[in-house]
Amino acid sequence: MSHKEEQALGDRARAHVRFEHLVHFIDAKPGFFFGDMEEAQVKRAIMARAAETWVLASAEKLNATSAYVIAPCTEVSGLIVDDAVPQADTAAFERLGLAIVRG
Repeated sequence: MSHKEEQALGDRARAHVRFEHLVHFIDAKPGFFFGDMEEAQVKRAIMARAAETWVLASAEKLNATSAYVIAPCTEVSGLIVDDAVPQADTAAFERLGLAIVRG
């Protein structure tokens, strides 16, 4: 999206179409992680302003932890995972109520 297009959309619309590298790792119990404390705080602020948060997660990010928790899993709408991710790896997230989109 060009800068001119972003200006035309305005802040509110941009919040709905922005994609952000939000997490490093995800574990169903503690939540979403990032490796840097300041970046984790920025990610929390982004999530707080978003109408909805979806996390794109590769198999190696699931059921793993890092230094700083961004938010509990219940604060996102769902996960987008590759078809190759086993259902067993996403089951705990589904039990928390997260939607799982495979593709």
